[in-house]
Amino acid sequence: MTKEEQVIETIRKGPGMSPNEYQRLALRTASEESMKDPLLNGLLGLGGETGECQDLYKKHRFQGHELDKAKMAKELGDVSWYLALTAYAIGYNLEDIFKMNGPGIRTALTPTTASTGSPGIFRSGSHGRPRAVCRVRPILQDLSVRKACGNGLAL
Repeated sequence: MTKEEQVIETIRKGPGMSPNEYQRLALRTASEESMKDPLLNGLLGLGGETGECQDLYKKHRFQGHELDKAKMAKELGDVSWYLALTAYAIGYNLEDIFKMNGPGIRTALTPTTASTGSPGIFRSGSHGRPRAVCRVRPILQDLSVRKACGNGLAL
C-alpha cells in the first residue's frame, strides 16, 4: 500500500483526535512566555513554519533536492500547533474555525462537465467565476480532501 493509500484509508476510518482535543493538548505545551502574547506568537509562528515548508519545496523545485515529505509533514505539524495557538488567542476553537470554512469548501466545488462530458470534473471558483477544472480521482470523490494538481485543484 502506498503512502497516499494509507492516508486515504486513515481518513476513511474516521477521526482519530478531534480538532479541539488537539488544540487543548497543544496549548498545554505552550510556554509561559508564549502565553504572554499568544496572538503575536501564533501569527509569527504560522509565518515562520509555512516559510519552512515553502523553503523545502523551493529547494526541491529549483535546486534539485529530493522533496523531504517527512520533514514537510513535521513542519505542517508545527503549523497546526501555531494555528491552535492563534485560534485560542482570538477566542475560537479549531472545530468552530473548520466549520466556518466548511460551507465555502462545499460551495467552491460544484459538479460540472468538461469538453469530454465525463463525470468527476469539478470547477472551482468564487462568485461563480471558474478558476480551474481538474479531474477528480474516483477513490477520493467522497472525501473533503483537496490537493494541488498543476494550476488547479482536485480531490
